[in-house]
Amino acid sequence: MMTDIESARQRQKKRQQYRRWSNYSLWGGIFALFAAVAVWVVYPDPTVVYAGTILYWLGFFGMLGIQYGTEIDLEDERQDEVASKAGAVTLGIAAVVGVLLTPAAVAVDATGVYDVAPEFWGIIWTFVGLFVVFGIAHTYYDHHHA
Repeated sequence: MMTDIESARQRQKKRQQYRRWSNYSLWGGIFALFAAVAVWVVYPDPTVVYAGTILYWLGFFGMLGIQYGTEIDLEDERQDEVASKAGAVTLGIAAVVGVLLTPAAVAVDATGVYDVAPEFWGIIWTFVGLFVVFGIAHTYYDHHHA
């Protein structure tokens, strides 16, 4: 019969193994994509890049399968809190940058002082979309899981 301590150690060991496999899957896919792009530079056949993209997707979906297809959570409470704080800092920095840069870009573009590149506006709209998704998710979880 297994004691509580042995059982907890076994769960922790299994969690670490699944997390390792998840990371290997994701980083293997990323490496495959970069390797394919490097090969493509020398041998410019689109099939090489398509193969790298497919391997990247396989790595990503492999990671998701491991993370969500296992019977145990791969993250503990400490890791959840670290992810929450990191996400909050990231969104905070993006918000400050957006609040400072967007009005300045509008002003210089509207007055003709500087012609702001269309790519910049694409980035701004991407940030706006990110914050809209965050706001919807936050509202949903605040009302339904409080």
